[in-house]
Amino acid sequence: MAQIIPSVVSQHIEQAGYLWARRCQAARSRNYDLGDLEQLDERVDAHVDGLLAAGCAALPLARDELSFEYAEDAFSFGFVHDDPIAASLELLESGMDAEVVRDGIGGMATWRPWTQIQPVIEALLRRDEPALVGAGLVAASGHGRVYELAYQRVFPSSDPLLLGPALCSVGAFRRHDYKPQVVHLCQATAERNDVITRLSLAAAVLLGLPGAERRLLELLLRHDELAEDAWVDFAVRANLNAPRSGPPPHALVERFTEPSARHVATAAVGDPRAVPQLMQDMEDPEQGKAAFMAFCMITGADHDRDGLVGNSPAGAESGPTDDPDDEEVELPAHEDLEWPDVERVRDWWSKHAERFTHGQRYLVGRPIGPSCLPEVLAQGYQHQRRAAALESALRDPQAPLFQIDAPAWRQRACLGPDDR
Repeated sequence: MAQIIPSVVSQHIEQAGYLWARRCQAARSRNYDLGDLEQLDERVDAHVDGLLAAGCAALPLARDELSFEYAEDAFSFGFVHDDPIAASLELLESGMDAEVVRDGIGGMATWRPWTQIQPVIEALLRRDEPALVGAGLVAASGHGRVYELAYQRVFPSSDPLLLGPALCSVGAFRRHDYKPQVVHLCQATAERNDVITRLSLAAAVLLGLPGAERRLLELLLRHDELAEDAWVDFAVRANLNAPRSGPPPHALVERFTEPSARHVATAAVGDPRAVPQLMQDMEDPEQGKAAFMAFCMITGADHDRDGLVGNSPAGAESGPTDDPDDEEVELPAHEDLEWPDVERVRDWWSKHAERFTHGQRYLVGRPIGPSCLPEVLAQGYQHQRRAAALESALRDPQAPLFQIDAPAWRQRACLGPDDR
């Protein structure tokens, strides 16, 4: 057993999970690009290396110091235990939520090189416990692998621990041979509005099932005040790329009544004729951030590089404070977005408007097409990269959906050396 310095190993236990959780959030953030993810990944790797060097000698410390409550706890615990199966079972026996175990152990197995972790993933997929099978599905998908026997076990199930990662995988890897199972799930969940309903419809869209994009859009429109930005973006882009004639793009936008969803839809449409309205909306404290995001998404203006960031306007939500008597505990909407300096935005647009054509769809200032999308995937912020990945997949029914949340080195390998 390795000799360890407890204070050093304690730091590795805490920081590996903390930084991995932060990295997971960054992968969904509008303020991070692939280079930023690389830097976070290097920090995670440094602490993971420390855990692997300590091995089982760190187990007593991990048991004492981890709360066994969050996915990052399971992530760190999986590295110090010499048997990830036993680690998973111990976490479940401790009372940790099964979904949390699935995500943490799945994240740990995704992080390890394939040659080292393949037997563990296959062992997870052979287990009876849904949390362990789900972790195997998460990890296999993260490595770009598909296991037929696992899918055959999953799709007769109604357990969301299994269906969630399986649906993501089937859609992302364009497994058209599983269309019947996806159709069945879409029918079985038709009257619901939950994550499995949305994932079933998203998989159906990526597998080219007719009408799935309309169903997903209608589902979000019935609950647009609750619709997450990523789902609105997915649904609008899916409808715009559907092989059928439908309502004009501006009509899709107008159907959203909630301002945030409407601005996400505007950005997905990408038509510069919306810019004057967006600049007007930037002056509204309730809409300013979302309108600014849509403006940058369409035009390619960069809030930092182009000096377009302003101050919080009067009347804007401020969120919770340090005052213990403050009853406000929720962060305001779009806390991760910047406020615009509207006058500077107007000045920027006056200098660049002539290079944009009304009716053309744009992403980050470039007409959406084969030359634009790889560049955005390599250089854009995460929400821009997600849009580029989806637009690419919707144009090629056989190509896998690019995984913008995979470890950065794995993404670089897929993008190629010329895309840096």
